[in-house]
Amino acid sequence: MSGGGPDGCTGAGWIRQGVHHIYVNHIIDPTPGGAKGQVNMLMIGLGGDKNKIEHDGYYEDTYVKTLAGWKFKSRIHHATYDPARK
Repeated sequence: MSGGGPDGCTGAGWIRQGVHHIYVNHIIDPTPGGAKGQVNMLMIGLGGDKNKIEHDGYYEDTYVKTLAGWKFKSRIHHATYDPARK
């Protein structure tokens, strides 16, 4: 769905920590060219604490309908998580 750029987020430190993401409050609205959406992202397990949940901003999506189904045209992550904050 989203890959985090050319490395697919494989080099991100939080992945090695076992952090997971949950996407919540997904809103999709029709547009003349397809649809647009917004979804909040939560990160679970930061700092190795499996009970710690942080809001990490939201994604702003643009979708297009193709012969193979709906696809992402673009996805912009508006991050709010500050790793320096504990």
